[in-house]
Amino acid sequence: MELNHVSKSTVIMSTLIAYSKDIKKIKELGKVNANLYKDILYNSSIGYAYHEMIFDENGEALDYRFVEVNPAFEAFTGLLAKDVLGKTVLEVIPGIEKEKFKWIEVYGDIVKNNKVSRFNAYSEHLKCWYKVEVYTTEKNNFITIFNDITNSKKQDENILVLQSVFSNKVKHAQVPLMINTIDEK
Repeated sequence: MELNHVSKSTVIMSTLIAYSKDIKKIKELGKVNANLYKDILYNSSIGYAYHEMIFDENGEALDYRFVEVNPAFEAFTGLLAKDVLGKTVLEVIPGIEKEKFKWIEVYGDIVKNNKVSRFNAYSEHLKCWYKVEVYTTEKNNFITIFNDITNSKKQDENILVLQSVFSNKVKHAQVPLMINTIDEK
């Protein structure tokens, strides 16, 4: 069976999800499986972070703490594990609560309502676009699995600009134009 339409990162992401959806079960599986889980997470090209959500007395999300991250997390964010583990996002990225995308509120809603979510979002502080999958694992804890899609977003923007320029040139051409397409079969 050939996997023409499935990228390597999709396969890796699916594997990460399968191994990290239920942290409690994985921890109970024993040392051999726990080591396999760690190997997959830490050698993956997909960013991974395990977090603890912090709520106020009214159940509103205030902040979240970094519990575990992998090397791809460091590569995609520029944030080192030694600098983030045990700290909250507001300590690590002061002002993140003022970004257009409300990271804390979105993650808080996912945790509070035990949801799974997939979205693309831009981090103003990190100056990157991310494709993110988020889900809860146990009370007040959640996992993010993500890719940096900044280059892809820039390419999409460039294509739109080129299409607009080309369309404008054709529309305002002083002479008739004939456009041929080549059918590559």
